[in-house]
Amino acid sequence: MLAMGQKVLAIDKDDPEALIGVAEVLEEQTSPTDLDRDQRMTQAVTYAQHALETLDTDLGVPAGSPPERVEAYKKYLRATALTIIGTIQYKREQYPDAEGNLRKAIDADTANPDAVVILRLALALDQQKKYPEALQQAKRAVELTQDSTDVGKMARNERDRLVVVTGGNNTPVSPAPPTAGSQAPAPPAH
Repeated sequence: MLAMGQKVLAIDKDDPEALIGVAEVLEEQTSPTDLDRDQRMTQAVTYAQHALETLDTDLGVPAGSPPERVEAYKKYLRATALTIIGTIQYKREQYPDAEGNLRKAIDADTANPDAVVILRLALALDQQKKYPEALQQAKRAVELTQDSTDVGKMARNERDRLVVVTGGNNTPVSPAPPTAGSQAPAPPAH
């Protein structure tokens, strides 16, 4: 897919489908130990951002396509591009930026919520210690998944951990002030 997408981009550097396809492969197939990891992640973000710029002007649509189907497809592509950007930001520990782009991805295609994206948003919120919001998103991911799937298991683990951290509610929890001679608790392990 990567090679094919790159061939399409050699012919049309503005093709949003090819840009998103290549960005997605780069994001998914780059491991933390790859020597060119940063370069590949930067390239994936660049492609995804360019796809967002060209989506309304360069998307090839067959003549006679119903406008509502074209719009639905554009929403899907927009959500995918934003998910790629948000996921890379999460991997780079840019949690506030990841949160913003993952929220935009969810909002871009509200008719088709993606449990993986919602779980990633919960994790980004969790990393920022926004536990009540993270719990809310983790619960939403649980609702969208089966408990026998990998994503379902991860969502349930995150929800259960956040229930303990928040005391079981979605309202902000203030940590107790440290007493004299005590140390602040360590952040939760992931």
